[in-house]
Amino acid sequence: MPSAWSANAKLYRGTDGTRAAVVFRSRRHRYGVSQAILDALRIRSLGERAIEGASDLHPAVRLELLSELTSVDLILSDGQGLDLDFERLPRVPEKDYVRMSEAKTARLYVGAAATGAIAARASTEHRLAIEAYARHFAVAFQDRDDLLGAGVVASKVGGSAEGDIRQGKRTRLYVLALERIPPKHRSAFLRAYGRGPRTTKRDVATVRELLKAHVLPEMERRIEENLMEAKKALDRVPSKDPDARALLELLVEAQRNRVR
Repeated sequence: MPSAWSANAKLYRGTDGTRAAVVFRSRRHRYGVSQAILDALRIRSLGERAIEGASDLHPAVRLELLSELTSVDLILSDGQGLDLDFERLPRVPEKDYVRMSEAKTARLYVGAAATGAIAARASTEHRLAIEAYARHFAVAFQDRDDLLGAGVVASKVGGSAEGDIRQGKRTRLYVLALERIPPKHRSAFLRAYGRGPRTTKRDVATVRELLKAHVLPEMERRIEENLMEAKKALDRVPSKDPDARALLELLVEAQRNRVR
């Protein structure tokens, strides 16, 4: 039987599939990637073990928690697969980006919310409400993260906050840019975006200027809209723990001006 990487390589349909490449640039990279894979597998197993050993929870609750964990893993892997596919597409329809995003960041947050609701044996109505909070919060969080990652807003994430521009990441910013930047400026954006190590300061400045002028207002509007929906959903959940509610409300407020 072929190895997993060999079988997956045959499925690759990129136009650069026959070009020479190096799987790992150094032994350090090989060690880092291999260790990360081992860590992920072990953490997943530790999660299952923690649920199985929660003897104070009803067996039916433990089973539902394990089911939720499995669902998160499966959907997350689907989302990551879409994300990989997007990296070699010249254009990504926003509906496809939304589907990918909801299967990644949003599903992680919804999974966390669902886990709490299941363990607390919350009603279906209250579980759906806290999951809605998590979903809207996650979208706002990711959108804010994309603004920070491209240095479109003030950032304290370290470095120059231009990694997304250099790498040509297919974020919502990129998707909206191709829809909203006028054709006469769009070619300049595409020439400057995703040039890797050849990226110049002028490339970064060009991308940021165009994003600020044509995409930032819409991103801020969407962030605010999702934060309002998250707050509405949270208001549908009974307040049994004032400190916990205060924290969830604070997380919402933080997305309006988060710098990390």
